[in-house]
Amino acid sequence: DQVEQPRGRFRSDLELGGQLQKPTISGILKLDDASLRVPEIGTEINALNLNVIPKVDGSAALSGTAQSGAGTLAIKGEANWLPATDWSLVLNIGGERFTAVDLPFVSATVSPDLELSMKPERIDVRGELTIPTAAILLEDLPETAITVSDDAVIVDQEEKAQTAPTLPVNADINLVLGDTVTL
Repeated sequence: DQVEQPRGRFRSDLELGGQLQKPTISGILKLDDASLRVPEIGTEINALNLNVIPKVDGSAALSGTAQSGAGTLAIKGEANWLPATDWSLVLNIGGERFTAVDLPFVSATVSPDLELSMKPERIDVRGELTIPTAAILLEDLPETAITVSDDAVIVDQEEKAQTAPTLPVNADINLVLGDTVTL
């Protein structure tokens, strides 16, 4: 289980209309006071709120906030789904000291100032990601580390690239390490 203890209130008030080829949706979708745990990374996300406001033109305004540790995260953006073959999503992601990982051997907070743009043909991520605090404490490999078994077959990178479905990611991120990042 990647997510544990999901909680929150979901509300919707939508009006559907239009034609089958060009449907219209208006109203609001809300997720309020939600929380969840992600045990694999030791993170608990609280005060998760998300608003999606669809518009009759085939777009939707998106906004949301969340807390993890002592930090916060906020998103704001727009999605367009008409025409369905040319959908798009643009999100601005900001935050301060949001706890991204909190395990005994690794912990980190992040302060993002990013723009994520998705289209059917690619994903673009631009901006700055500050890591104010991080600690990686590896004296030995943790018990959860997996070693390659003797009968494992390593697939050639070229062969793997040909078989895997791809959605290119174009990233231009300035990574800033804070004064309390230790290895």
